[in-house]
Amino acid sequence: MTINEIQQRQSDSRPSPKAQAVAARVRVNANRRGGVATPQWIVKLSQTPAAK
Repeated sequence: MTINEIQQRQSDSRPSPKAQAVAARVRVNANRRGGVATPQWIVKLSQTPAAK
Protein backbone atom coordinates (compact mmCIF):
# COMPACT_ATOMS: atom_id res chain seq x y z
CA MET A 1 0.00 0.00 0.00
CA THR A 2 1.41 3.36 -0.96
CA ILE A 3 1.43 6.54 1.12
CA ASN A 4 -1.20 8.07 -1.17
CA GLU A 5 -3.53 5.12 -0.66
CA ILE A 6 -3.16 5.36 3.11
CA GLN A 7 -3.83 9.11 3.09
CA GLN A 8 -6.88 8.67 0.87
CA ARG A 9 -8.33 6.03 3.20
CA GLN A 10 -7.77 8.24 6.23
CA SER A 11 -9.41 11.25 4.59
CA ASP A 12 -12.45 9.15 3.65
CA SER A 13 -13.03 8.17 7.28
CA ARG A 14 -13.13 11.73 8.64
CA PRO A 15 -16.53 12.70 10.09
CA SER A 16 -18.60 15.29 8.27
CA PRO A 17 -18.69 18.85 9.65
CA LYS A 18 -22.25 18.21 10.85
CA ALA A 19 -21.21 15.06 12.70
CA GLN A 20 -18.31 16.94 14.32
CA ALA A 21 -20.62 19.76 15.43
CA VAL A 22 -23.21 17.37 16.87
CA ALA A 23 -20.50 15.43 18.73
CA ALA A 24 -19.21 18.73 20.16
CA ARG A 25 -22.71 19.61 21.38
CA VAL A 26 -23.06 16.21 23.03
CA ARG A 27 -19.69 16.62 24.75
CA VAL A 28 -20.54 20.12 26.01
CA ASN A 29 -23.81 18.83 27.48
CA ALA A 30 -22.12 15.84 29.11
CA ASN A 31 -19.35 18.00 30.53
CA ARG A 32 -21.91 20.44 31.91
CA ARG A 33 -23.76 17.63 33.70
CA GLY A 34 -20.48 16.25 35.03
CA GLY A 35 -19.20 19.62 36.17
CA VAL A 36 -16.19 19.49 33.85
CA ALA A 37 -14.84 22.51 31.96
CA THR A 38 -15.06 22.20 28.17
CA PRO A 39 -12.33 23.71 25.95
CA GLN A 40 -13.54 26.89 24.27
CA TRP A 41 -12.96 25.60 20.72
CA ILE A 42 -15.37 22.73 21.39
CA VAL A 43 -17.97 25.13 22.81
CA LYS A 44 -17.70 27.30 19.68
CA LEU A 45 -18.00 24.25 17.41
CA SER A 46 -21.11 23.14 19.30
CA GLN A 47 -22.74 26.53 18.67
CA THR A 48 -22.46 26.42 14.87
CA PRO A 49 -25.67 26.09 12.81
CA ALA A 50 -24.60 22.57 11.76
CA ALA A 51 -24.96 21.38 15.36
CA LYS A 52 -28.71 22.07 15.43
